[in-house]
Amino acid sequence: MIFRITFLLIIISSVKGYGQSAETIRSGRPGQSIGPFSIGQSIFQVQSGFFFNQIGSSSLGRDVVGNNSVLRFGLSELIEISAVFDYSKSYIEDPRLPDPSNTSLQLGGRYHLLDQQGIVPNLALQSRVGFYNEGDFELSTVSIIATSHSFGDFYTFFSNWKMITREGDDAQYAYTANLSRTLSDKVGVFAEIYGSLSDFEVNYDAGFSYLVNDDLQLDLSAGIQDGNLTDDWFIDLGVSWRLMPKD
Repeated sequence: MIFRITFLLIIISSVKGYGQSAETIRSGRPGQSIGPFSIGQSIFQVQSGFFFNQIGSSSLGRDVVGNNSVLRFGLSELIEISAVFDYSKSYIEDPRLPDPSNTSLQLGGRYHLLDQQGIVPNLALQSRVGFYNEGDFELSTVSIIATSHSFGDFYTFFSNWKMITREGDDAQYAYTANLSRTLSDKVGVFAEIYGSLSDFEVNYDAGFSYLVNDDLQLDLSAGIQDGNLTDDWFIDLGVSWRLMPKD
């Protein structure tokens, strides 16, 4: 199914696709959603964040700390390649149990397919291959159809539709829906829901970003997961920076 969708989107992209570099940095942070734009030809960008996640349980709780870092490089105005590095370490309340850590690497790219025209949103396809270390290395794929639609000068709605595969497991499907608002030339805020479509769930997060200059952005966000207001929450602090090509 995903291959049929990909083929259809590539055909559509041959009709329209005008993506261009932005005056200010376009980051996939904060939040779970990614935007549909590539970063622009010969631009290098780093997005990195540190998080704290507390997971409560009637039997056994744990704290998780970690880092997510994304490296992006624009091959053209429409196409970019990227690498994602994830690390997390769990601290379990029971001292008899070990504190596990997990690492993963994803490699892939994004293709900007369509620019917004009327009711047609901005549209992109992103796909990555992942390598996970959870005792033994496992192979996975993450494919995302990303859209955005701007309303006036201040509001943008983002949506992501994901298919995730891992060795030995059935494909899983997930979604994000994000409403962002620009408060000023420097400050933006967002609210978002996200979760699994396979066994439908709704998680929540919100936060803000601050544009230090055209090439540097800071962000802070927090969220509640598993639809529970007390058992599973997180906070995330990040930075995004881009290096423009020399003239």
